Amino acid sequence: MSDENPNENFRDPFATDDFFNEENLKSISIRGVKADVYEQFVNKTKKLDMNIGKAITKLMQDVVSTFEEEFPQISAESLRSANKVPLSIVGHMDLSISKEDLEEPGEQISFIGIQNLSFSPNVDKDTYLKCINKIVGCRGIRIPNILPKLVLLSKIVDCKNIEIYETD
Repeated sequence: MSDENPNENFRDPFATDDFFNEENLKSISIRGVKADVYEQFVNKTKKLDMNIGKAITKLMQDVVSTFEEEFPQISAESLRSANKVPLSIVGHMDLSISKEDLEEPGEQISFIGIQNLSFSPNVDKDTYLKCINKIVGCRGIRIPNILPKLVLLSKIVDCKNIEIYETD
């Protein structure tokens, strides 16, 4: 049986680097990290007898250096749009919405707590899916029959009356 340390030959790539002197270090806080993923990361770095700051720095350096090759589908624009909060229309009595109304803001819209929400016959399936985030807590919704029922219901939460009307 060997008394050798399995990490004995492990060379910390940052140990001799001047990269981690006090002037180059910064304390940061990262919001929105899943707790279980963070705990797994911490446990893995402990098992490897690594400093978490060094491990995160190395990970970020690797991602930055290979980001465009590894993730060509991710652009700054796609990250910006993924973090957008939908436009919210809240608490109106009667509201009639056309296809143009939905398309004009250029972002998804949530309708919340509208008493009577009515969609024009020109609202089609693609516009509905692209432009509406959610319809929540509305008393009455009036919508054209050009939308498949499950597509329609996929965006509606906790609404009282849904009327699907015939279009010409």
